[in-house]
Amino acid sequence: MMRRRLIALLKVALVTLLLPAATGSALSGLPETTVAVGYRSMTIASPARGGEVTVGIWYPAASDGDGGAGTLVGGSRVFEPTPARTGALPQGRHPLLVMAHGGLRAGGHIGDWLAAGMARAGYVVALVEPVGFQPDGAGVLKELTARPADMSAAISALLGNAELSSTIEPGRIGTVGLLRGGTSAMALLGVRISGERYRSLCERSPEDRDCRWFAKAGISFSGLDLGPVGADHRDARVVAGVAVAPELTSIMTSEGLTAASRSMSVLLLDDAAIPGAKVDDLAGFLPPDRLRSVAGATPFSLFPICATQAAALLRENGEDASLCRDDAGPNRMAIHRELRDMIIRALSELGLPPRQADLR
Repeated sequence: MMRRRLIALLKVALVTLLLPAATGSALSGLPETTVAVGYRSMTIASPARGGEVTVGIWYPAASDGDGGAGTLVGGSRVFEPTPARTGALPQGRHPLLVMAHGGLRAGGHIGDWLAAGMARAGYVVALVEPVGFQPDGAGVLKELTARPADMSAAISALLGNAELSSTIEPGRIGTVGLLRGGTSAMALLGVRISGERYRSLCERSPEDRDCRWFAKAGISFSGLDLGPVGADHRDARVVAGVAVAPELTSIMTSEGLTAASRSMSVLLLDDAAIPGAKVDDLAGFLPPDRLRSVAGATPFSLFPICATQAAALLRENGEDASLCRDDAGPNRMAIHRELRDMIIRALSELGLPPRQADLR
């Protein structure tokens, strides 16, 4: 009975955020660009899950001609969709970014806005979409290992696809992640989690956002093997990465952080509360120029632009309307642009600049 109730609660929360968008949803505030972005979706095998995951492929595309038909990707009654084209892949080869976004309970397409921005700059982006999980201790632990494994599986899938691999510059693969996706991106660079410290995290930090949810949902790790949590997920194909507001930095091992520090930059959100993380966790491992803050940003800033009536809809459904507070639109768009530019700058400093699209 308790498990059915937990699953029902999760479904209510997800449905509230991911209700189908109304026809003709406004695309307010989206900038005009000379380089459009292309999009296609593919399903890949996930050995870590014994199933499949969805990967959104974003790439520079022509704005007309063989750029294909226009489409809207994602979107809901809460979030605006992202415009894209469905046409031919770009000429030439581009650096590949494998990307993940969101915490444990994240919904699909919340990273589309950033994936599109990075593609517009000249990257091919593989955005691994979140997968639902069993809301118990074993399910939570599985996500810690499955997410970085899914990102590596996405790299393999693209490189193994003759058409897509022809757009990827050999040896130039990076990673970008936000929130728990940032933790996964760091794992690809060699960062590891301490299983024992994860077990005791909520004893030491009961006010942590995830810990409050664990307590409310009755999620416990008692009797579970936390050894796999500390597995090494380093992917030697990934040469650089940027993590935005990564979670669980307070229980990352010093050895893993030292190993990853040579190819990693981290962007923080001022003093925002991030699950399992403190603002000074990484200060001893990264120089100041690779540990920057995004002024004025909050975790909500990392979500897509909200639809016009989103705040009212959230209030009606008993959800936190501050996700789409009245002033979130213009501020969020500005933060999105700044964040995209900071990520491109950080990747460029790590030796992975974008390649300007050749759309002939």
